[in-house]
Amino acid sequence: MKVLIVGGTGLLGLEAVKELVSKGHEVVSLALPPAPKGVEIPSENKLILENYMEMEDKK
Repeated sequence: MKVLIVGGTGLLGLEAVKELVSKGHEVVSLALPPAPKGVEIPSENKLILENYMEMEDKK
């Protein structure tokens, strides 16, 4: 399953990312930059560090 996690570097979001990745899901997470120091983000997770309020609609 493909999953989008908003807040994928935070306390709960990161745990959700880790659990979903461990179960074999394709995970994309969106978080505000910069990524927290010392946080171990799974390499299988596609992390987008950007403010969603400033993202352009890409049609």
